[in-house]
Amino acid sequence: MIFRILALLFSVGLAAQEYGYRQYSTAAGLPDARVERVVADSLGYVYALTPLGWVRFDGERFTDIDQPPAGVRDDTWLSERELETIRYRYLEGSPFANTELLDLTEDLQGYRWLATGNQGLLRQLPSSFVTYPVEGAAVTAIGTYRDTLYIGTDGRGLYRLVNDTLQPVDIGAELEGLRITALAGSADHLFLGTAGRGVFVVNPDTLVQIRQRNGLPSNWIRQLVAGDSILRVLTVAGELAEVVVRDSSVAVRRDSVSTEGSTRYSQLLNGPNDVPLLIQADPAVVRQLLEPGFLISGIPAITGASLRRTTQLWLSAEDRGVYFTDLEASPFRFGRVDERLFGDAGAFQCILALGEQREVWVGIDRGVSRLSLDQNGQPLYARQYGSGEGFPVAGAGPAVIFADPAGRVWFGTQAGLVRFVGRGREAFRQPPPTTLEGITLFYDTITAGKSEFQARENHLGFRFRAVDLTYPERVRYRYRLSPLEPDWSPETRENAVSYAGLPGGTYTFSVAASTDGNTWGPPATYAFTIESPLLLQPAVLIAGVLLLSGILVLGFYVYHRRLLKQQLAIRDGLQRQNDLLRLEQQARQLQMNPHFLFNALNGIRGLVDRTEAREQLSRFAALMRGILHNSRQETITLAEELATLEQYLKMEQFCQPRPFTYRIETAEGLDPEEVALPPMLLQPFVENAILHGFGGLDREGSLLLRFFLRGRRCHVEIQDNGVGRHAAEKRRETRSPGHKSVAVGITRDRILAMGGRLTITDAVPHGTQVQLEIPVFYAW
Repeated sequence: MIFRILALLFSVGLAAQEYGYRQYSTAAGLPDARVERVVADSLGYVYALTPLGWVRFDGERFTDIDQPPAGVRDDTWLSERELETIRYRYLEGSPFANTELLDLTEDLQGYRWLATGNQGLLRQLPSSFVTYPVEGAAVTAIGTYRDTLYIGTDGRGLYRLVNDTLQPVDIGAELEGLRITALAGSADHLFLGTAGRGVFVVNPDTLVQIRQRNGLPSNWIRQLVAGDSILRVLTVAGELAEVVVRDSSVAVRRDSVSTEGSTRYSQLLNGPNDVPLLIQADPAVVRQLLEPGFLISGIPAITGASLRRTTQLWLSAEDRGVYFTDLEASPFRFGRVDERLFGDAGAFQCILALGEQREVWVGIDRGVSRLSLDQNGQPLYARQYGSGEGFPVAGAGPAVIFADPAGRVWFGTQAGLVRFVGRGREAFRQPPPTTLEGITLFYDTITAGKSEFQARENHLGFRFRAVDLTYPERVRYRYRLSPLEPDWSPETRENAVSYAGLPGGTYTFSVAASTDGNTWGPPATYAFTIESPLLLQPAVLIAGVLLLSGILVLGFYVYHRRLLKQQLAIRDGLQRQNDLLRLEQQARQLQMNPHFLFNALNGIRGLVDRTEAREQLSRFAALMRGILHNSRQETITLAEELATLEQYLKMEQFCQPRPFTYRIETAEGLDPEEVALPPMLLQPFVENAILHGFGGLDREGSLLLRFFLRGRRCHVEIQDNGVGRHAAEKRRETRSPGHKSVAVGITRDRILAMGGRLTITDAVPHGTQVQLEIPVFYAW
C-alpha cells in the first residue's frame, strides 16, 4: 500500500501537461454510475467494481464477471485526504471538478482511470490540442495581420491572440455582434468578410466598410484573398469582385467571370504564379483567371480547397472524400485518397495543405485527420484526432483550418480556437500485446500446455485477442504458422484462425496486433509438434528404400542375364533369321518361373511379423502367379480373367492413397467357365481408371465392370466416376509433360486385330465409360 500511495502522489507532482477525459458511464454499458474500485491487468483489461458487482472493460464493452483474475485485484485503499489531493490536481478546472473521487489506477498504456461516485469511470488522456474558448460563439475565420493572430466569430465580433490569451478587438461599435465569415491580412490592412454587412478594412487607426452600394456584388461574403495591392472577394452567391485600397480611397470592380453564364464559384485561392483559382462546388469546375477553364467530372460537392507547393491542388468533397492533382501535369487528372485512411469519417468539411511540408490536414465530422505524404506528394497514411486526443468535437468538426507564418496549425470550431501542439512520440502509444485466448483440437478446447500431438490430431484452431482501450476499433491482427507460412498474413480484424490437415512436423504459431498497420506489438507464440504418419517415419522410409533397392538390383540382374543369353544366341549363330524372330517374340513374353517368384515372396512373408503385411504379400504372390500363368497361355477362361482382375483390384485398393470401391457383374446365363478369351485385355483399362480417373478426385471412387454375351461375342463395360478424360489428360500433362501411355494403344490394336471393337466415351454425370466387344471361344 505504501508503494502505491508514493507512486500516485509522485505522479501527481509530475502532472504538468494538460489532460482531457473520456467518460464511461451507464450510457456506455457500465451497470451503475457509482464505481467503488478500479484495477488493471497486464493484458490491457480494466476492471471496475460497482454496487452491482465487478465488470471487465476491453475498450468496446463492459462484461459482467465474478472477480478479477488472481493477482489483479488490489485491496488497498487511499485515504480521503489522498483522494482529495489527487482530485484537486487532476479534476480542478475540468467539467468533473466537483466529482467525488473513490479510486485510481493506471492501465497498460500508462493512462490513469478514475473511479467516481456518480460519474462512472473517467479515463485521463493527454491532449494534443490547446483550446481557447470564446463564450457563446463559434470561431468561423482565422488570419494574421502584422504577426498577430486574429479570429472571427459567429456573432461575437473580432478577437486577437495576445500573450496566449484571446482578447476582443474594440476599435468601433460596428464590430460588436459581427458575424465574420472570412479574414485576410496584407502588409497595411486587415480585411474582414461578414454575413450581410459586406467587407471591413481595418488598420490601427481607421475602420472602413465596403458594401453592395459601394460596388460589391453582395454583402454576404464567403472568402477573401489578399494580394500586394488587390483584395479579391468571393460572395456566397459565387460572384467575384476586386477591391483596391489606397490611403482613404476604395475602388471596387466586378470581375467578368462572375457574369459568364450561370457558373457560380465556392472556393478562391492563389494559384501558380499568383494567378487566382476559382473552383465551382457542384459540378466541380476549376478555372484560372485570365485562362480557359476546364471541367473535372466525378467530384461533386466541393467543400474546401488548398494548394501545396503552388501546383498540387487538394480538394475535400462533402461525403466523397479527398482528391488531389498536379495542375502542371499532362494529361490532367485527379487521384482519390483511399477512404480507408480516414476510418469511419462520414463528412469532409475543409482542408489545408501545408506549403513545403509533407502533410495535409482534413476537417472531418469526428474531428480532424492528419494525412502524411511521401516525397512525391502521394498519400502514405493518416492519423485521426478526436475527443480521445483532446480535440473538442461538439457535434461537428472544424469550420476552418489555418497555418500561421510560424507553421503552427489552428482550427476554428464551435468550442473556440484550437491549436495543435502534439506530444512528440509519447502521444503514439505502443501497440498492445497479443494473448492466445484458446486453442482447439477438432473444435474442442485444449490446455495451452499441450504441445505434442499424434499424427491424426492435425486440425488445430487458435483464438487470440489484443486489448487497446484507446483505439479498440483500429486493432488489426497478422499471423503465421512457421515453417508452413514464411510470411505474415494480410491484416485482418478476425481474431481466430484454423488449420486443417497439418502434416507431421514442428510448428510455431505467431500472432501480433497493431492499431496503425505500421507498428506491431509483441507477438504471442505457441510451439507444438505433430507426429509423422507411420509410413513417413524415418525407420519405415529406410526399410522402404532398402526394399526398393533390392527389387531394382534383382531386376537389373534378370535384365543382365537376359542380355547375356541374347548375345550368346547371336554369337553362336545356331539359328537363322526366322528362329531369331521367334526367340525375340518369346523373349518379350518370357517371365520369371512362377514357382521361384512365389517361393521367394513366401520367404519374404516369413520375415514379416504383421498379419496385414503377410496377407498383402500372399495376395501379391497370388496375383503375380496368376499373371505369369495367364501370360503364357493363348486363351484363358473368363473365370480366370475375373479372378486375376479381382486380385489386382484388391491390391490397388491397398496401394492407392484414395479409397475406391468396385463391383463386377455378369449377366444371367453367362457361365464364366465356358467362355475363353485372350489374356490381359481388360487390365490396362482398369488400371487407367484407377490411376488417372481417380487421381485428384474429391470424392470416393467407384468402378463397375459388367459382362454379357451376345452370340459368340462378349460385351464388356468398364465405367468409373472419376474426373473424366479431359481433366485426367491435363493432370497427366502437368505431372509428366510429353509422356504418353502406350498400354491402351497396344490393347486397342490387339482387339481390332482379332476383329473386336473398342469405344471410350464420357460417362454421365461424370467419369469415363469403356465398351469392348471381344470374339470369344467356348471352352469345351
